[in-house]
Amino acid sequence: MRIKDLTVTYSRKQGMPNYGSMEYGAGMTIEVDEKQDIETQFRIAWLQVRSQVLTNLNLHLKPTPEIIKELDEINKEKLQLIEDIENAK
Repeated sequence: MRIKDLTVTYSRKQGMPNYGSMEYGAGMTIEVDEKQDIETQFRIAWLQVRSQVLTNLNLHLKPTPEIIKELDEINKEKLQLIEDIENAK
């Protein structure tokens, strides 16, 4: 069976004062490129939506070292993925 589209979503709930919480989420649907590995396409989309949610958390709340570290790790993984794709050509 051929996969045409790939949908990836990510959300994260953040505790707020007075027993409240706020949820940030992002999602994307991409058209699958048959010339590229589907797992690679999924990883690219997954990293993108996670990055978007964490960036929004940093913009709307006080940035935490944990979120900044996670964003750094995502960016490193993106760079590694780009390098892997380029080396596979």
